[in-house]
Amino acid sequence: MPTPGSSSRRADRRRAIKADAHAWRDSGLPALCESATALADGVYLNTGLVVPHRRQAGRPLLRAQEDDNAEHRRIRARIEHAFPQMKNYKILRDCRQKGADLHHCACGKPRPCSSSGM
Repeated sequence: MPTPGSSSRRADRRRAIKADAHAWRDSGLPALCESATALADGVYLNTGLVVPHRRQAGRPLLRAQEDDNAEHRRIRARIEHAFPQMKNYKILRDCRQKGADLHHCACGKPRPCSSSGM
């Protein structure tokens, strides 16, 4: 039985997921990643990123698709484990603390701080 407000939480989560994909498209990073293979999770469908295969209704995944998904999980786990370590790098920490956008952090060029101390 759903808890009170759970449908609203699901709706909020769906909006957040959709916003993630839009943020990716609007970030300028797709142009930087054109010549590279970039992995993502399943919410980034139709973005040009490599996402896991999804099961169609009433159809199991093919063995090759299951193998692809297993490799995708293995690689993404390694990447996800690297993120906490990267947060110790000064340039990324400065970007995160000052609110610089993703594009500037990815390029390694944090935007200049304003006099307001941003």
